[in-house]
Amino acid sequence: PEFMEAEPNNAADKANPGGAPVVINGRMGEPKDVDVFRLKAAADQKLVIEVRARQFGSPLDALLTLSDTNGA
Repeated sequence: PEFMEAEPNNAADKANPGGAPVVINGRMGEPKDVDVFRLKAAADQKLVIEVRARQFGSPLDALLTLSDTNGA
């Protein structure tokens, strides 16, 4: 499945929901924009997460942070 992010999604309580596997299409609306997504995955499920902005000519310097439901 594939979906486009929906704003606002700049905090955990506004995260866009989704399941894994999934393709998420996001857009940085302004400098230092933050986009948060909530993915449902099994505890032992392996995830591959990548940003493909450079392939589309974007100068984006992405930072990916993965946390559990408790924020750890």
